[in-house]
Amino acid sequence: MSVSAKELTQQALALSVIEREKLASDLLSSTHSKELTEVDQAWLAVAEERYVDLASGKDKGIPESEFFAKVKEKLGWR
Repeated sequence: MSVSAKELTQQALALSVIEREKLASDLLSSTHSKELTEVDQAWLAVAEERYVDLASGKDKGIPESEFFAKVKEKLGWR
């Protein structure tokens, strides 16, 4: 890694969690040539909204054990 890349990494790590997530997303997106479809963009918007609600405490979510119990039930796993 060049000196400038190391400096960029240090600067990036000093960002807030939300800023780092946005930066990471932008960097990953820049490595893919495939454009997001309207459906992809809609799902991304839903995911971002849900994340913001969880991060802000607006949505409390559910306990991990309850989540996996629901998944197993939906899949018919016992």
